[in-house]
Amino acid sequence: MRIAIVTPLYPLSKDCDSGIAIHYHHLANGLKALGHEVIVYFFPYEVFESKVFNQGKLTIYQVGCSLPKIFFFKGLGRLLKSLRILEWYPTLIFQQQICKFLDKRVKADKIDIIESTSNRGLLARYLKSKDRPPICTRVSTTMTSAYENARIDVPINYQLEAKFENLQIRRSDHIVTHSNGHAKTLETELGIKGKKFKVIPIGIPIAEKGHEYHSLKSKNKIEVLFVGRLENRKGIDILLSAIPKIIRKNSTIRFKIIGSDPMNLKESYKSNELFNDYVQFLGNVSSSVLEDKYKECDIFVAPSRYESFGIVFIEAMKFSKPVVGTNIGGIPDIILNNKNGYLIEPESVEALVNAVLKLAESVELRKVMGKEGRKRVVDLFSTNAMCTQSINYYQSILSKKGF
Repeated sequence: MRIAIVTPLYPLSKDCDSGIAIHYHHLANGLKALGHEVIVYFFPYEVFESKVFNQGKLTIYQVGCSLPKIFFFKGLGRLLKSLRILEWYPTLIFQQQICKFLDKRVKADKIDIIESTSNRGLLARYLKSKDRPPICTRVSTTMTSAYENARIDVPINYQLEAKFENLQIRRSDHIVTHSNGHAKTLETELGIKGKKFKVIPIGIPIAEKGHEYHSLKSKNKIEVLFVGRLENRKGIDILLSAIPKIIRKNSTIRFKIIGSDPMNLKESYKSNELFNDYVQFLGNVSSSVLEDKYKECDIFVAPSRYESFGIVFIEAMKFSKPVVGTNIGGIPDIILNNKNGYLIEPESVEALVNAVLKLAESVELRKVMGKEGRKRVVDLFSTNAMCTQSINYYQSILSKKGF
């Protein structure tokens, strides 16, 4: 089978922190390992350069949005900028350029089926083409939903791309998502029946051994880890509100916070003595450092306001760590309450405090929950399981009449 992956996010280095990018890296390489031909059509955000390169055994076509030369004329360029045309024009013209590229490339590469993320709505226009292979759109947290939780002014081009994303989902031949919970959320958000979504969980590479629960820290200290972009959707404000309450009740607990910091929270808490003593803001870290932090922590927390899946949880569970997450979106598909961690209500600082304190009190509880989590990842969330389910789904699509 010849499969094309269309995405605006793909890891060009090991230190990428985009969930969508990492997912498609695992999917592409996993499908390749199963003996299928895979080509990546990569349409990155705010990039104007187009090039072709190889990453391992994968061919990647990077396609940038090209603007007419008129935009670069000094006087006229300033005028167009003042009229805010540069904020929306590239988004609209890119749809046309994507169609032109795919019409030519898909035929040349003899693609049987296209797998695409809904993010950015790259295929909204191309889906109307008649002479094309079937398209499977995989839907994560929609841009509309993400911006509603971001509490920031959303640029015009991102607003347009959110509309294109909704169009792509509605026009797609086949739609997939990562969890049953997210399918139900999308039913409400988009008015599309949840049963129309094929649920294929995200998978990650899993080593067979060497991931038993352990901590490299002193027995007198408990380390809690958070990984994610430091923004409201990820519930970072909930965690920061919970930390003083937790420390007042158990001063052996320490916190490490990993992720990009667009709100400059590290600087905001710089003068807070309690945070200086008990909390480390590590920013973005390399993949090897991140893996070490998962191994070293005792408890993993992410009190998100919404996650379509929550790959950070399975990354922690892979290392036999108990996890605390919110009872929303796709997270309940991963965390079984009181089995491999705790599900708490979104926005509840007190529930987060209680869950962390309960886990901190018992190393035996952490080991039991960690073991259950590791088993759950091996059984349900491996790269091989994800890719096998995806191939079976592609084959069922191609066996239908008309394709």
